[in-house]
Amino acid sequence: MQLHFTKDVLPDSVGTDFQNLNKLNEQQFHRLIEILFQFLLEPKETERFMQQLTEFAGEHGMSAGPLRNLMKSVLLVPQGALKKNLTGEQIKEDLLTLGTHPSPLCLRVILTVVVLVTVTFVLMKANLLTLIIFQD
Repeated sequence: MQLHFTKDVLPDSVGTDFQNLNKLNEQQFHRLIEILFQFLLEPKETERFMQQLTEFAGEHGMSAGPLRNLMKSVLLVPQGALKKNLTGEQIKEDLLTLGTHPSPLCLRVILTVVVLVTVTFVLMKANLLTLIIFQD
């Protein structure tokens, strides 16, 4: 499997996670992405993120462990895309290669996650730079 965001061979579980993402209905998908967005906006709130995933899993008859793994897999793409400065088209190709449903909504939401991860990273770097500049 040739991917733009990584040259590493990914475990089969990553592809399975993306295929499992397709099994969620629209409401479940939206809620899961909301949980992910909230975590990306407040990355220090790991405990709350894990609690929300556990609650989501319980509400929908899922196991929390596989759901956490799915979220880790979803975050692999934006992290790799950011490191390699990928275009939107390259990210879309990777998502389709991984088995993401080709619906515009699904791709649009995951591309939004990529943008949010990028913005979060840039803001973290800016805060770090500010701390370094104004440090006595």
